[in-house]
Amino acid sequence: MTALIELVQDDIKSILPHRDPFLFLDVVTITSPGKDGLSTLNMANIQDCVLAGPSINKEDILVELVLEAAAQLSGVVLSTQPNLPEGEDVQKLLLGFDDVVVTACPKSAELITLSTTVLNEFKGMYQCAFEALSPCGLNISGKLNVLNGVAS
Repeated sequence: MTALIELVQDDIKSILPHRDPFLFLDVVTITSPGKDGLSTLNMANIQDCVLAGPSINKEDILVELVLEAAAQLSGVVLSTQPNLPEGEDVQKLLLGFDDVVVTACPKSAELITLSTTVLNEFKGMYQCAFEALSPCGLNISGKLNVLNGVAS
């Protein structure tokens, strides 16, 4: 059985280019390197990165923030793959989301458990499934596609 790996924000910053207020992950638990990971989102903290105006639908913004967090989590999980080349800068590019289902919008003060699992890999392109779970039940699920390549 593989031991869990816990990455704190300094570790995450060494992987992702995101910084406050757009780095939404404080701690990531890798349950299987390169395959599965978990994080907890505090919606009260991450919604502060958006300046709400009178024409912005708050529920749409909260959903978008969860989707961004899912992309960040998938990037961190992919960065923990065994046998990555040492010292090479591996870039990840989010290509898009598929099959996104929103069964309930997150509340602004909720803690949400976010998980991602790598489903498929083909020549450096990965498909990951993600779920955002709240105490009230499943909020958002879907798939995202990531291109993983070595920078030249």
